[in-house]
Amino acid sequence: MKKTAMLLAAMLMTSMAANAQDKGNAYSFKPYAGITLSTITGSPHSCYFEPNKGLTVGIEAEYMISPSLGITYGVAYSRMGAKDAFYRENRIPYRSYRYGQLVEEGINVIASSRNGTIKCDYVNIPVMAKLYLNPWVAISAGVQMGILVDDKITGKAIYDDRISGEGFYVVRGYYKLGSPYNSSFEFADENGKAMNYKIEYFAKQFDAGIPVGISLEYRNVCLDARYYAGLFNILKGSKTGKGFNRSLSITLGYRFGSR
Repeated sequence: MKKTAMLLAAMLMTSMAANAQDKGNAYSFKPYAGITLSTITGSPHSCYFEPNKGLTVGIEAEYMISPSLGITYGVAYSRMGAKDAFYRENRIPYRSYRYGQLVEEGINVIASSRNGTIKCDYVNIPVMAKLYLNPWVAISAGVQMGILVDDKITGKAIYDDRISGEGFYVVRGYYKLGSPYNSSFEFADENGKAMNYKIEYFAKQFDAGIPVGISLEYRNVCLDARYYAGLFNILKGSKTGKGFNRSLSITLGYRFGSR
């Protein structure tokens, strides 16, 4: 599937460049690059997710059907996903008695945490209508299909039990990395060290959703901001909960050809 996605991307790029040369002034194309801030919503653990930064590189073709309205289609390689900053803490008061006398009291603090990155690399294919409000500003909306080429979760996890803020030790055990992933791992050793974890193949092969954007253009230099809302659950398995891609991309490109 990775080879197929990359081959499709190469074919689309070649087709857009060829069309731009054949169509003349009504047709142009724009290579671009930038960053994407993304997260995953809809999961029971989404409240622990933070935006993940990734690279976006692509090319887009535009055909003007009127002086103020154009149709664009393109292909882009984008890293999406989220930062996983899970932390949970339970405080349990306790008292110890000996011969009926209170000899110790305090609070058991039982905490589990993980610090990881969820990475989903896609070849995205957006098709959008673009309305020019004036020669420099345009708004756009459309549909987008994404083909997954790589998915991976990596990070560290730890579970600890602290008594009254004094003692510290780590117990061995297993912890599910949130129901959306349906994956368990051994996360701590008897020496109290957090263990690395790595989970793969948790995401579905395809995604689709709605992109909307605004762009500024001056002398063929284009600054584009685009928000994407995925419409379909990207997580595998009927018992794994749901997750939907959300992203904001900021890119800079250069238009070859004229409107």
